[in-house]
Amino acid sequence: MKKIFTLISATIMATALHAQIITFGEVAQSNAELPSEWTKDGVKLALTNDGKPSVDLNTASFGTADSHTTYTSRLKTGGKSSSNRFLTLTVPSEGTVKIAARTGSNSDNTRTIVLTQGGTELLSYTFDEANAILLEDANSTKVYPYAVANVKAGDIVITFPVNGINIYAIEFVAKANNIKSLDVSTASEAAFNLSGQRVDASYKGVVIKNGKKAIQK
Repeated sequence: MKKIFTLISATIMATALHAQIITFGEVAQSNAELPSEWTKDGVKLALTNDGKPSVDLNTASFGTADSHTTYTSRLKTGGKSSSNRFLTLTVPSEGTVKIAARTGSNSDNTRTIVLTQGGTELLSYTFDEANAILLEDANSTKVYPYAVANVKAGDIVITFPVNGINIYAIEFVAKANNIKSLDVSTASEAAFNLSGQRVDASYKGVVIKNGKKAIQK
């Protein structure tokens, strides 16, 4: 029987986090110029277009006071969602979705967005201009929070049932895998230190060989 041992190391064995961020370009686009979808490294955002959405240039920052990102364009949905106006986000694996969005300047200052996957509501979040953080910098920058949801691989339907919304970016981060299994039957002579790093015969100290601890002198 194969011998399997599991090494858990958050810093060494963790899969590196890599975010796919969908944004909407550097130029304004009329409705007729909009693509049917935007893609980024396996993540896809598809638009059901009833002739009203568009992209314009508008700058806003999202995140926290200590760590935030500034985007320079936005997708204007052109009104509340309907059977002819909604978004479908497709992701390749389990992970986290972050949506950077705001209300309009002539709005009532709050707008709601709903994420649904497989018939289950994942998130109903209300963007409120009052939640912005005002930075004490030369530009008095406002930083807005993201809407965040945990998702599985597949399609996520994005609706905005009360009124239209301005979406600056959608970010997907795959779930990190902090547990790594090693089949030592394929490398019976290999030795590893307690941090999970492979070492050679010159290494002195406690090592793991064939799934067992040993002292290498």
